[in-house]
Amino acid sequence: MSASNLVTSGYISRLRQAVLEGTPLSGNSLRGLMKSGKERDGSSSVSTTATSRTPGDYTPGPATPVSSAGSASTLACEAIPCSLTLSLEVSLNRFREIGIDRQQAHCPQDVLLCWKMCSLMGLDDDVPDLFVVMLYRSLKLMHRCGYHTQDIVTVTSYAVVYSVDILAKHLGTMDWKEAANMVGLQLYLAHSYLMDEHCPLKEWHKHLFSQYCSMAVLSAATVQLMRCRGFNLSLEPKSLQHIYHELLLAVHNYRWNPSILEDEE
Repeated sequence: MSASNLVTSGYISRLRQAVLEGTPLSGNSLRGLMKSGKERDGSSSVSTTATSRTPGDYTPGPATPVSSAGSASTLACEAIPCSLTLSLEVSLNRFREIGIDRQQAHCPQDVLLCWKMCSLMGLDDDVPDLFVVMLYRSLKLMHRCGYHTQDIVTVTSYAVVYSVDILAKHLGTMDWKEAANMVGLQLYLAHSYLMDEHCPLKEWHKHLFSQYCSMAVLSAATVQLMRCRGFNLSLEPKSLQHIYHELLLAVHNYRWNPSILEDEE
């Protein structure tokens, strides 16, 4: 298997530790990672980072919206180095093209939500289309089941933490197709844990996983993912709050300024 088909990111390991400690990576931490990454493999590529805010200091409400589509980096944070701005904009444009132009997203907010999910998982421009499409299809299923957008944001915040933990344990051994299906299944676990009325696994298999595996295999994979967490799907509020706020902010940014997803030609 080609190395390019494997999920590899030194940032994921750092992010995992930050999530567990409830202290997201700051801009200074990111710059240190950029330097060490270049020294290691000579590459200037680097994943995007979460904001440098401490968890709990953001409360959704009136705020200054993103001023233009060219200011997509504002969604991430003020601490992101200017050199990463172009990378973030290209990444967001790609998510827009897959979600809106190819009609994979249920709604425009999902474009920003899925983009931010990948950013928080330490993944950006190297994410293949199949991974992005899985995120869109998973959210679309929840929308069609009637879940409110804010509930979906809560579900995705849990799924991000679950997924980062698994990705960090399988760096360089899990291919992108497997990772995409794993994240989709983590979304199922999170929504079944959080929602009083959840969509049965057989429906997720029918709409998302039928081309990948049988229902029996999917059930076994579900149990295995729960076993990896000691059959405990709860998360400490401190480790979750930052992720939730970042995802909710991404959704609100579209509501404040829909032009952020306009195609620039």
